[in-house]
Amino acid sequence: MKQLIKNKIKLFLIKKSPIIILVVLFFVIIIGIGEMISKIPFVGGGLKDAELEEMKKEIGEKIGVINYDKVKKYIQMEEESHPENRNAKILVYEETRNNKESQFLEPSNIDSYNSTENTILKIGDMTKQYRLWWQFLGGIDVITTTSTKINDTSVIDAVNKNLSPIFEYTFDINNTNDFTYYQTEYSSEYTVTKIYENGSHKKTERKQKNITKKVPLPYIKKVSTMFEDINFDYDKITIEKSDWNLVDNYTKKRHKYKKSNNGSYVRVNGRYVKRNSSNKTKQQGEKLVSRDRYRKVEVREEISKYVRTKTEGYNIRRKSEKNTRYDEFMANHNLGEKLIEEDKEIILHTSALFPESYEFAYNANKYLGHNSKLLVNGGYEGTGEYKVLDMETKFILPIKFDENVNEKKINISCPFGPGTLTMNGVTKYRFHHGMDFPVKTGTPIIASAKGKIEDTGYGGVEGNFVIIKHDDGFITKYYHLNMIMCTEKQEVDEGDIIGLSGSTGYSTGPHLHFGVVNPGGEYEDPMIYLPLVKDDDD
Repeated sequence: MKQLIKNKIKLFLIKKSPIIILVVLFFVIIIGIGEMISKIPFVGGGLKDAELEEMKKEIGEKIGVINYDKVKKYIQMEEESHPENRNAKILVYEETRNNKESQFLEPSNIDSYNSTENTILKIGDMTKQYRLWWQFLGGIDVITTTSTKINDTSVIDAVNKNLSPIFEYTFDINNTNDFTYYQTEYSSEYTVTKIYENGSHKKTERKQKNITKKVPLPYIKKVSTMFEDINFDYDKITIEKSDWNLVDNYTKKRHKYKKSNNGSYVRVNGRYVKRNSSNKTKQQGEKLVSRDRYRKVEVREEISKYVRTKTEGYNIRRKSEKNTRYDEFMANHNLGEKLIEEDKEIILHTSALFPESYEFAYNANKYLGHNSKLLVNGGYEGTGEYKVLDMETKFILPIKFDENVNEKKINISCPFGPGTLTMNGVTKYRFHHGMDFPVKTGTPIIASAKGKIEDTGYGGVEGNFVIIKHDDGFITKYYHLNMIMCTEKQEVDEGDIIGLSGSTGYSTGPHLHFGVVNPGGEYEDPMIYLPLVKDDDD
């Protein structure tokens, strides 16, 4: 019942949307109405059919100015405006050598792989940010007064036809067996086995196993969105490389038997047993013959395993320029007058009320050229092994906490310094030039100190990133963002929101990588400059 009351409150707000329509431009309608609808559980499958029918009896078939079933059409069009993730194959090349080699296994032929592994080609994740937003479809439908007419899809069909993203790929989207770009993961395991018999060294065996995996990359060549045309270039880089590291050192003991004239063992029924008067001979035909004699040898193997890895990928460069697709559509449908300058601030604050509209609001504000600081509700819930102290340090923790959190705490999933990284079942040794904070996707990321945005963009390793240069020459880096919410050369104050956390780039899961570079150009441990202390109570 409580949930039903909450839903009715939300629906009451939505029913007031005609008043909003008269006051604000259509972007506000898109963000305001669209997102309020997205919060209704039954739209996302949160309510059972019986509960849905109960609600419909009380409030009718329409939510203000939008029909339930129309919303489903908007969402379906959004989902169909970009490709889905699909299955693909990792190519695996393997060889074994008897000596230690200095080179990794470099496949001479792309078709000469030994085996394959299943993987998910994340083309849907890569293209999703360019999709045709369903909130946009809803806003246009409202403005053209066709939003309540379930059978009239002429307007949204026109939007879909004229403003859907147009993709050009670096591979055949219908054939996921042939790619231009691969992330290449090299690994070598070198094993040294020293063999001793009854304490005496007999021989040393050396074996090197080389494995190379080519992971297909679903890279885009070009994309045309409703606002801009973007071209992508890819520069090959070494993501990480490690020298030989001793990973295992152990001893194995066993026994074997060797023929010996004085041996005290014989072989009976496939087993070696102590020789005695009853088993020293065996029947062979019509006569007894002596069994072969064996001596027992203790074999000790001292085994040392060394591993080294290298990963090669690509740094992504993008060049964008504004196109006229959106302007032409607005002009052709006489909707241009809806964009009035005074309403930009309303877009800003309205989008802040509905967290799921961050991405759409960001792009809308980007198009309008609005550079004001975005207000974001919500934040990190404040749990973890490290306390955030209320004290003055060089940098503040670059994560915005929820305003209802009383005691701020955070987890650190990977500290600064040497360590390992495991991806796709392969453990790699590397030096970590920062600190990782595991926070859910969409957590607001803030500037750790006052400064100027030096660079933003996307890298194969970094994902979406922001780099801030501070007044004293220090630089801070923020990697793997789901969305960037600042622009190059923008001045930011301590605590300003610069993006939302995510898992883009070379990432094992949603987190923020925070790096600190001193004025001399050297990476330093961020822990030195942050107000963090291990919580002894945990």
